[in-house]
Amino acid sequence: MSEIKRLNISKSYYFVTQVVNGHKKLLNIDNIRLIIADLNYYNKKYNSGICAYVILPDHLHFIIRIRKNNDLSFFMHDFKIHSAMEINKSMDRKGEFWQARFYDHLIRDRSDLYTHLDYIHYNPLKHGVVDCLDEYQYSSFKHFVMKNYYENNWGAMEQENIKKLNLE
Repeated sequence: MSEIKRLNISKSYYFVTQVVNGHKKLLNIDNIRLIIADLNYYNKKYNSGICAYVILPDHLHFIIRIRKNNDLSFFMHDFKIHSAMEINKSMDRKGEFWQARFYDHLIRDRSDLYTHLDYIHYNPLKHGVVDCLDEYQYSSFKHFVMKNYYENNWGAMEQENIKKLNLE
């Protein structure tokens, strides 16, 4: 197996994508709650900062600020092992839950950050999970609305610009 070299720069923000093995739509409401709990736990353990997220039936995206070199790899390793074990147990299933590799992208500047925030928050519309973003509860979108970063109807207004983004 080839070794993927990750760019690890302390105190940097990363956009992360993790996909369920085989793109199976296994993330139901209970599993999503487990994932949120695990993300919160490992966020504290690694003293990192998850600033945006979305969890969909077959994948998740988030933006995280890591504190030290290699924390992202350790974070993802621990998160994937524990969440897979808990989800498999709750579903009475065996086998690999997550795809082996995760995708990461170093956020380079403020514009890049805003592009990835938009991508994350638009994802439930992109995948047809909801018709209106404020209907989706497994995303940080509502938090960003409360902070006046987005308007409540933002997704409907920005569809054409965001559909052009291909960040996965």
